Amino acid sequence: MGLCIVLCSQGRRGRFGLWDKENKAYRSAAGGFFAVFPGSCLFSLKKRNEWVMGLEMVETSRLWARRVARIEPEWVEIVAPHLCRSRYGEAYWDEKQGAVYGKETVICGGLHVVEGRRVHYGRVDKKAAHEVFLREGILGGGLRRKTRFLDHMEAMREEIKGLEDKLRRPGMLWSEDAVVRFFGSRIPLEISTAAAFHKWREAHEDSLMLGMADVVWEELKGLEFFPDTLRHEGEEYPVYYHCAPGERDDGVTIGVHVDQLPVLPAWLPGWGIDGNLEERVELLLRGLPKDYRKACQPIGDVARGFAELWMGAPKETSIERAIAGYVSERTGAMVPVSEFDFGKFPEHLMTKIWVCDDEGDELAMGMDVAELKLRLADRMKARFEAAATADVERRGMSRWDGESLPEEVMTAGGPTFPALVDEGKTVGVRAFTILQEARESHRAGGARLMVLAAEREVDYLRKKFPMGLLAKVELGRMGIEIEDLILLTAEGVAGGDFPRSPEAFAKLNETSRGRWHEAAVKIGAALDGIMEAVREVREWIAAHEKDRNHGEIAADLEDELMWLFRAKWAWRAGYERLIDYPRRLRAIRSRLGRVKSLPLVKDLEKMDLVCHHWQGWFTEWMAAPEDARLWDAGWLLEEWRVQTFAPDVEVKGKVSEKRVAAALEKRL
Repeated sequence: MGLCIVLCSQGRRGRFGLWDKENKAYRSAAGGFFAVFPGSCLFSLKKRNEWVMGLEMVETSRLWARRVARIEPEWVEIVAPHLCRSRYGEAYWDEKQGAVYGKETVICGGLHVVEGRRVHYGRVDKKAAHEVFLREGILGGGLRRKTRFLDHMEAMREEIKGLEDKLRRPGMLWSEDAVVRFFGSRIPLEISTAAAFHKWREAHEDSLMLGMADVVWEELKGLEFFPDTLRHEGEEYPVYYHCAPGERDDGVTIGVHVDQLPVLPAWLPGWGIDGNLEERVELLLRGLPKDYRKACQPIGDVARGFAELWMGAPKETSIERAIAGYVSERTGAMVPVSEFDFGKFPEHLMTKIWVCDDEGDELAMGMDVAELKLRLADRMKARFEAAATADVERRGMSRWDGESLPEEVMTAGGPTFPALVDEGKTVGVRAFTILQEARESHRAGGARLMVLAAEREVDYLRKKFPMGLLAKVELGRMGIEIEDLILLTAEGVAGGDFPRSPEAFAKLNETSRGRWHEAAVKIGAALDGIMEAVREVREWIAAHEKDRNHGEIAADLEDELMWLFRAKWAWRAGYERLIDYPRRLRAIRSRLGRVKSLPLVKDLEKMDLVCHHWQGWFTEWMAAPEDARLWDAGWLLEEWRVQTFAPDVEVKGKVSEKRVAAALEKRL
């Protein structure tokens, strides 16, 4: 390095160079090439040194370097900074450091002695660093700290995005360049780090509040005809705008709560919004048959006149009738309402109807109000019945201190079924339109009431539920939560259906003390047996699912396990059925034993008989696994499987193909 210092300090840039593969020589920092003299010890090295320096340079047929040494390129910058110059670029915002960084390249002569060194860009180019800070730090969301002006900017951005959707001018109103100029005119040039900015912001944040005029330079007219709310006969409907050709909500969408749908006139969406009324009317007129179209000339003037008359006015009839009346008054021509064709509208002018529930979740979306009413008829009926029985509904009960629940309440729309509802930490009461759903809800609500009344026993079971090690290990993988087991224990303690009156429930709580552990032990024992047996069945399925002869049986068993071990299977099975699961799995294992010992055709014949009824039900259940109306039929089919495939296993209740067929027929 000492030699390098001497030569570089003398300005001898031609004495060191970088190996050039194409020219098979060292490129000198002074421009030209030189080679290592054959007499040098470096000449015979198999691996070339990338950088070398020669003490003597001799020129004969070419320029030779004698007394050569290997050097590191960084030495050049250290010992001869006066011979080097730096070039900076690739500035970027480092969110973690909260500053603008870039890359530095140090050049000596024509050689890059340092490449891609990370540098603080604010120290080498304040203007460029300031620009990157504005674009990437502020507009790009690179400031980690939450600030009032950024919240305001994002709100402004969303507002302008909404205007762009309304006017169908995506990306044409919000100008990032305008925002950068706005902030650039207020934030000092020397600020390009988060720390410096936040210190400055404390006293100047009010000056950073964007206004509409700072972002949108043109005057926007007619925005009052693009309302956010549509009002009609006392009802208010939110209006949504979206400019996204090809998407289902492109254009204008009217939001309708499911309770508003019955009173929404079928003709109202045909008006759209007043902001594009003239365009809609002109398209309707141009879509008329030739004879009627000629009577409406000049179409542009007619459409404009109609729009001027109706924009901002309350709508009391369909747009087709209004246009026909206007044309008749203006030209004397009679245009039948049936001749107007909305089907020729571009997609963005077809008004969409979005129907939601109380939580704002979508129930349906379409363009035909009558079709939506038909599609949601059951839901609207259910809501009507719920409203009709509002005096039954309660929330937040920790104990049952209300009135008894009747099995059924008749309303103008049909019967409803009041039931307890599990609210997690409390219990409520509501009415259902489906009996099976009411029963399941009452089960859960009744179990929750018992859990709330038996705090000491429940706390013990949550800590030490009696089950084996295998069951504890497999519990989560099998989709069982300890809370489900607690509720199942409550159901076991109840010994049957939960009461429907507070007096009967209070009596049940008194008589059930001391029985919690007994019920839990039965559940734990059942789980131990289930975990052991289901593993054996799954192993058989995995071993035979691709087998040419046994593949059908494996697929059938997989479907059966899918039903038995569906989501929340333990709770949905119920206490009595859960402790009976080992018998069902014993029946499956019995079937596998018969498959092994008897001709395969016997099992296939039985499977054809069962699948004739099973497949249709199973497909329907897979499409609607939450529909409680399908569950009773599923359990009956399962019992029929036990009877058919495992005659050595006892059957619970009366079951036959005839009973199965009858149950499937009336399940809904």
